[in-house]
Amino acid sequence: MESAETTSFKEVTSQLDAGGNLYLYLGTEQWLKNLSTNVDKWHELAASLPNLQDKRQDIDNVFNIGNRLIKDSGLENISGVGMSSIAREPGFYRNKIIVHHYPGQGDGFLWTIFGKQPHDLDGLNLLPANTAMAAFYDVDAAQVWSVIQNECEQSGFPQAQDFLKTFPQQFEKGAGMKWDDVINSLDGEFGIVATLDDSRMVRIPMPNQQALEIPEPAFMLVVKIKNDAIFDRIDALLKQKGAPGLVSVDKNGLRMRTVPVPVPVPITLRPSIATSGGYLFIATTDALIQEALAVKGGKAGLKGSDEFKKLSADIPLKGNQF
Repeated sequence: MESAETTSFKEVTSQLDAGGNLYLYLGTEQWLKNLSTNVDKWHELAASLPNLQDKRQDIDNVFNIGNRLIKDSGLENISGVGMSSIAREPGFYRNKIIVHHYPGQGDGFLWTIFGKQPHDLDGLNLLPANTAMAAFYDVDAAQVWSVIQNECEQSGFPQAQDFLKTFPQQFEKGAGMKWDDVINSLDGEFGIVATLDDSRMVRIPMPNQQALEIPEPAFMLVVKIKNDAIFDRIDALLKQKGAPGLVSVDKNGLRMRTVPVPVPVPITLRPSIATSGGYLFIATTDALIQEALAVKGGKAGLKGSDEFKKLSADIPLKGNQF
């Protein structure tokens, strides 16, 4: 039987896995299409309550902000949501969530801040073989800041407008570089990586208990950049303050600064910042940055492991995050 109303059922369910333990389609078009109009009705109701008349301006401002965000975000363009879960083997599941809009829609910031077009997931080429956890995301920082600016300017709240005026000045005073220079340096991708080195077991003393033994952990933040403005500023600060034991590397396209830090537990801690190949790296050790760049240069990493191939089977290797 065909629905008498237009739905995105076929578009959404064509991306789902049938036959598993969860299969759901929810048509949201009727709910969300006129959401801003319905918010206006609640606005009128709230504004008419006699005990809130002395707060009328604040009520108007709050509802106006909410209504603008709904319209500008593209939330009203969501036509349907789907979910599915299927066991690829006993105890091993593939879960999907699909959010759909029709072609020609999806211009709101909800659909563009976190990536406009799918691309090769280059962050996978930075993951050492001993990666325990990694997540990379597309985030358009310039657009996020633009949305914040727009909402603060139109909010009607003096505090929000003051924040917009003073924040860039306060940031520059504290960081020594302009906020716009930071935003313009970012190239829309951020990642976090955690590794566990099985070849270096670490014993961590526990109060009144047997020592905890774990593979040595290391952590890294990865930021795709357009230029070295952020690195240059941090480099200048390290040299200006005379960081003890500062180790500088400038060769083969790699610029890295490391400050060894002694710690009371047997874990290697050599905080490092580096820039190479259009990425900014901030890590707990310089060795992790070197290993990530070695993988990028062709050394076997997580992506080539049997476990990763199993996990990523039938999963697109193009997208906006993983």
